[in-house]
Amino acid sequence: MSQAYPHLYPVIICDDMSPTLWPLSRTTMPRELVTLAPDTQSLLSFAVAQTAALVSTKIHVVCAPGLAQTVRDHLLGQMVISEDRLKILTLPVQRGTAFSVALAAAYIKQQDSNAVMLALRAGMRFVPDERWDAAIKRAYRSAMEDYIAVIGVKPTRTGSDHSYIRIGSQIPGILGVHKAQQFVETSGSATATRMPGLNCLWNTGIFMARSQVILGEYYRASEQTKPSAPARASRIVDTVSFLISLGGDSWDNDDARQVVASLPNVSFEHAVLEGSEKVAVVDSSLEWQDISSLVELDELGVEDADKNRSIATRFVPISTSDTTVYAKEKMVATLGLRNMLVVDTPDALLVANKDALHAMGTLTDVLRELHVSEYERTTCSWYAWGSSVILERDDTYDVCRVSIGSQASMPLESCGRARETWTVLSGHGILNTEGKSQPIKFGSSFILEPKTLRGFKASGTEPLVMLVVASRL
Repeated sequence: MSQAYPHLYPVIICDDMSPTLWPLSRTTMPRELVTLAPDTQSLLSFAVAQTAALVSTKIHVVCAPGLAQTVRDHLLGQMVISEDRLKILTLPVQRGTAFSVALAAAYIKQQDSNAVMLALRAGMRFVPDERWDAAIKRAYRSAMEDYIAVIGVKPTRTGSDHSYIRIGSQIPGILGVHKAQQFVETSGSATATRMPGLNCLWNTGIFMARSQVILGEYYRASEQTKPSAPARASRIVDTVSFLISLGGDSWDNDDARQVVASLPNVSFEHAVLEGSEKVAVVDSSLEWQDISSLVELDELGVEDADKNRSIATRFVPISTSDTTVYAKEKMVATLGLRNMLVVDTPDALLVANKDALHAMGTLTDVLRELHVSEYERTTCSWYAWGSSVILERDDTYDVCRVSIGSQASMPLESCGRARETWTVLSGHGILNTEGKSQPIKFGSSFILEPKTLRGFKASGTEPLVMLVVASRL
């Protein structure tokens, strides 16, 4: 256990399956699993890596139903944490962050009655420098005084739709920590522009508190007599206490879904924080970004003289201004565009006016109703041993690039009904086929007939990267 932060348990909230960054994210690969260029880690892997560096305890990930194995394979495939330090808590249904936070708090309290929970949503980026370290230290100290310490950051631009916290007087004895006066949601540039002048900070959604304090505030919220008070907040804690008593770490079953279905679908902020007297705000200058919509892509690119931005691609803009292009594999040229966003992926392309991005929900609803496969599935899959990317596909064949991490093993699996032609692009390793093994290296090529059991091991210091053409017979 960390000597600097005794009893500290990080919890990563990964409970949203909506494809808010479509086409970069899909229902089977939510935004938390997306690796945004120029990053080398997904948003979830980044959150896990940063919190794992603080403690020696397990990292708890609260996962949306149906995604537990995907999340586990993703994190182990990106090699940001060992399996013995990872604990995944699987929700029975999505029910808002109020339920997710309560479930995690009750679970770790059962493990350690003195547990302090550090919670953060996976869909964010920040610079983990000395400002992050300072914010964590002040949050931990505040938690030791039985506050729920929320990290707030100074707004770096106006007109952004973010959740804000209006701060009050400083808490005695803890420099840079204030009482929270009000939580403010903005849904329009005019309102958002006024927030920084009202002594408000961005609400990062990162908070720290004792588990018993968090759970106690749910009951306190239910006792409020205000008409807007979430009178059923205590039912959330009663329900999670019942689920925890059943044992295990996954409640993705019909019985649990029936119990949870009647709970209020609310955020932790609304259910608990908005009316709590125990909320402390850590005033931080942390460089932070919430990746909740495609609007945030503007912050990833470098702006030219005409306010164009390119991310991970060669971009040739002609008579083009205020246009952002995100494309990893193609050169993009534009002619006569104004205020546009172009997002290219191997299997889907989005071209949108930036002023219309608030209506992305309408677009994804239509894609779902039309049963468009690209709404749900993606071409890239992560596994504990590495990754697989579909480069090309039609009714008769798939072309994939398979990457197996150094010293990792892809277990034996059947080719199914496909004849597979494999070529090693880099690295070296071992091909295993039904009790037989043979070394493979750069340039090796081999054909596997349908129903063949095959597995691979990357035996070098670099990943084993192969191209496979699977012809369906």
